[in-house]
Amino acid sequence: MSPDERVRMAFAQRVKQIRKLRGFTQIALAQRLKINKAEISRIENARRSSRFSRLVALANALEVALIVFFSDEHFIPPAETTLSKNNSPRPLPDRPSSTQGFHKKFIPLKVTEEKQRFGRRLQKIRKQRKQVQLDIEVLSHVPSSDISRFENGLGNIELNTIAILADALQVPVSA
Repeated sequence: MSPDERVRMAFAQRVKQIRKLRGFTQIALAQRLKINKAEISRIENARRSSRFSRLVALANALEVALIVFFSDEHFIPPAETTLSKNNSPRPLPDRPSSTQGFHKKFIPLKVTEEKQRFGRRLQKIRKQRKQVQLDIEVLSHVPSSDISRFENGLGNIELNTIAILADALQVPVSA
């Protein structure tokens, strides 16, 4: 299995797990994202390599940090919501949360900020390994010009490219 397939499968399983933990049906999540239910199914069955903007939209819809899609180390508490008659989430009355740090209001992620955060992390990992962008191009076959754009928070990187770069840098992106 290629790094791309491995990451796509792990990502798909994680999205499905988080969706269920948060109490959403595929239909409810699709409605929240304003996309077709079939698209959610393709994502959860690893038939779609999502763009970075879609990853951020999924994280926002599920009210989780982007990192939770790529690591089992980040605990996802069930959402304190119930589904209304039309399958859209409805907040439950306020009640104390036993999960420290998760009782705060979710602040939606912004694509540009997440791209910049990803770019800084990519650059930091590359420099820790004492590699230049050309080294990563040779290992990953991702053009160094793209790597430069990603490191500067530009471009719309896809999940498969994240997987390829992670493999080239020997960084696990999923458990």
